[in-house]
Amino acid sequence: MGRLLGRIGGTFGGRDIRCDYHDGLVEGRFGGAVFGRDVRLQITGALGGRFQLEGRYGGAVEGKDVSAEFDGSQLVGRIGGGIVGNDVSLEAGSGQVMGRVGGDAIGFDVNLEYDEAAGRLWGRLGGAFAGKDANLVLEGDFPVLVATLLAGAVVFQMHQEQHAGSGAAGSH
Repeated sequence: MGRLLGRIGGTFGGRDIRCDYHDGLVEGRFGGAVFGRDVRLQITGALGGRFQLEGRYGGAVEGKDVSAEFDGSQLVGRIGGGIVGNDVSLEAGSGQVMGRVGGDAIGFDVNLEYDEAAGRLWGRLGGAFAGKDANLVLEGDFPVLVATLLAGAVVFQMHQEQHAGSGAAGSH
């Protein structure tokens, strides 16, 4: 059993995240009560070895599928569909989680630090200009790579929301 708590992004415009992990199921929410997204992911396999992660965040219409596999050294998968989605590649080691969400042109780097004894995961997802800070607490046995993937999903969702509104004002 475990829990993920924290914030992605700053005081204004950031998103809170809270998810529980029990019996192979990750359930929770990121964002607020009105504009937030529910999270439901199923983990199959052994967390210390190979495992698969399948599920969804958001609703049936505006939600995104999440699918990933950990091969013992790297978590590789996809957030979203085949057309409007992002590839994910993450690996953890020596107190760091690094990788990428998205492609070479449209995507962002993941560079987080992890203190297992303190249960803290923090750092930056994306660059200095369009990136978001992450400050997360992992309680119990919440998997660090799953927490990082969820942080990437939050940033992915924030970028989509930001871009969805950016073209509306000038389309008269």
